[in-house]
Amino acid sequence: MTAYRDFVDQLLVQLYKENEGAPGQYTRFNDAARSAGLSPRRDWVLRFTEEVEGNGYAQVSKHLGNPADWHVRIKARGLEYVEEVLGVVERSTGGDVPVDSSSWTGLPANFQLSETKRASIVRALDLLEDELPTSTASQHDQAQARAYVIAARALLEAPDPEPELAWQLIGRANNLAGIASLLVSIIGLFT
Repeated sequence: MTAYRDFVDQLLVQLYKENEGAPGQYTRFNDAARSAGLSPRRDWVLRFTEEVEGNGYAQVSKHLGNPADWHVRIKARGLEYVEEVLGVVERSTGGDVPVDSSSWTGLPANFQLSETKRASIVRALDLLEDELPTSTASQHDQAQARAYVIAARALLEAPDPEPELAWQLIGRANNLAGIASLLVSIIGLFT
C-alpha cells in the first residue's frame, strides 16, 4: 500500500474513533492527524478532501488558510468503510480491535468457493477491469482500482484461494472507481 493510502486509512480510523465519543462533530485535520501519529502534508490533505467528499466517506469544512486547519468529520459511508474494509471496530472500552472479517465482509459464514463460483468471479473481475476506463474516477484512482482487481483475480486463481481477502480488494477497487453495476453482479457471486 502507498504511503498516501496508509495516511487515508489511518486518518479515517482516527475519525471513526473520534466519532465514537462525539458523533457528527468536526475535528481539525491537524488534531486528527496528530492523534493518529500522522503528519498532514498539504498535498495529501487536499487529495484526501477531494477523494472523501467524492466517495462520501467524510465531509470537510473548507475555509481560507492552511488546509491542515480545515475541519473534517466522518460520514456513514466512512464508518462502514472502516468497519468492513479495514476491519476495525472501536470498542467503548477504548481500544480498537481487529474483527473476524467474515462478520464484516458480507460473506456468509459458511461460504464455500466452488470451482464454478471461482471461475464466474474471475470472469466478472475481467469485465470490471475492462470497465474501469469508463469510470469517472481520476486516472490515478482507476490505476489503483485496477491493481486491486488484478490482485483479487490473482488470489482467486491461486491454488488455495482466499475469498475474504479477494472480497476486501474488490471493495477497495469499488470505493475508488465506483462501478456499482458490475460490483453488484460480483456480490451476487459471493452469496
